[in-house]
Amino acid sequence: MYIHVYTDSPTSGGTDGTQVSEEISTTLASAAAIGDTTITVDDATNFYAALSIKIDSEIATISSVDYDTNVITLTADLTVAHSSSATVKSVSNESNPITYSDSVTAGSESGTINLGIRTESGYATTGSTVITPNGTTASYWALSADGSTWKDYGAALTITSTISTTNTLFYAKYKSISTELTLHDKSVNFVVATTISATSSS
Repeated sequence: MYIHVYTDSPTSGGTDGTQVSEEISTTLASAAAIGDTTITVDDATNFYAALSIKIDSEIATISSVDYDTNVITLTADLTVAHSSSATVKSVSNESNPITYSDSVTAGSESGTINLGIRTESGYATTGSTVITPNGTTASYWALSADGSTWKDYGAALTITSTISTTNTLFYAKYKSISTELTLHDKSVNFVVATTISATSSS
């Protein structure tokens, strides 16, 4: 995964901030049977040895990954059969989610959360980057490129400028619906969709 989102007040053009929790996800390219020690997935790019994954609801650990064939070898036999197109994803790491931790009064909006997005060294985006709130709380979150003009709650934000190894800032805010009690510590998932290419070495 060559692009990451950062929280804890990253600065524009900087390399600061704290990387948020990430989930790696793909699907099975073919069915897997009980006793299998390998699975073939549609895209193994971001998976790696020792990563704990969930195939449907079964937990497994990766032994090795063949990125040419998209075959993942597991440390133990599968105990459940899984159909083609079953979801394969990393076991959630919620050590640093995107969240608004102060109280939000029912029917009101949170303050603005400053976020940054940047690529790993040697990479940059080559087209637009689309950031979309995702999950059960998605409709409670709004995004902005400048902190003043906001997308609708739950809507995607498109960044057209090139994103590289220093922070491009964007902003988020959370709302509590009027039927809820005062809320505290509400988190959200973002899906980042873009095209990334290696940059020329100097």
